[in-house]
Amino acid sequence: MLHLLRQPFPYSTQMSQRLRTASGFGLFVFLFLFIFRPFGLGMMETTSLALVTFLYGTVCFTILICWFLFLPRLFPNIFLESAWTVWKEILHSVACVLAVCGGNILFTHFYFHEAFSGALVLRFLWWTFSVSIIPIVLMVLLRQMRLMKTYSREAKTLDEQVSARPAESGPVVLSQPDGVEDFLYAEAADNYVKVFYLGRQALIRSSLKQLEDEFRGHERVFRCHRTYLVNLDKVVHISGNAQGYKLHLAGVEGVIPVSRSLNGEISRLVTRPKDLPIRPDSL
Repeated sequence: MLHLLRQPFPYSTQMSQRLRTASGFGLFVFLFLFIFRPFGLGMMETTSLALVTFLYGTVCFTILICWFLFLPRLFPNIFLESAWTVWKEILHSVACVLAVCGGNILFTHFYFHEAFSGALVLRFLWWTFSVSIIPIVLMVLLRQMRLMKTYSREAKTLDEQVSARPAESGPVVLSQPDGVEDFLYAEAADNYVKVFYLGRQALIRSSLKQLEDEFRGHERVFRCHRTYLVNLDKVVHISGNAQGYKLHLAGVEGVIPVSRSLNGEISRLVTRPKDLPIRPDSL
């Protein structure tokens, strides 16, 4: 489920993956129906059974590949990998199953000349969801494993670059106690913001957006998440899992999450030397 990367995959790569998904579902439907012969298929002769189950698998493949071809083109923002969530994956899977169910009903009507009826719709809804639950679960697990592998690998690369940065010499000079020098991160908490500095913290009645505006001009203070503002110069380690990157700060026990849509910005900013001039188009 899930769900997500620093930039959308190139469309050709997406189509290659979608073609494999549609083919896998179609093949699964054919083999499942032919081998186990549920829903009364066991009464058919082997030759007829092979043809009918093959056609049902073909219907599944055709519906899914058409779905994968046209929907991302009609609604490109919805299908961005960086904006994908668990709920989108669930709704998308349910919609795919309903589309395949509709295709099966039409095929049954025209091939077996069975009249449209509420009983036909309900029967195929049950049959289609029963057959599809196994491949959907497998697909979701494989996707989670792929995201985990991708984020872990990319986080390791970023972490190596962060570790290679020259260490700051001498003690930290707190010339501005509430300034950027000793600022670690801030976390939104209802109508307040928890602000964490080196050695202390504060709770202020403000919004994270207002605090972000106060640090305007400091490129290294970055809004990495809807509820987090972080000083990238304090990042000492980067990890990753299926949800995305996690930032580890010096002297901070917890981790700071990074919104998947901002992974590209984090990759650029967290490894960029802080003494470079700020570019007008940097954020």
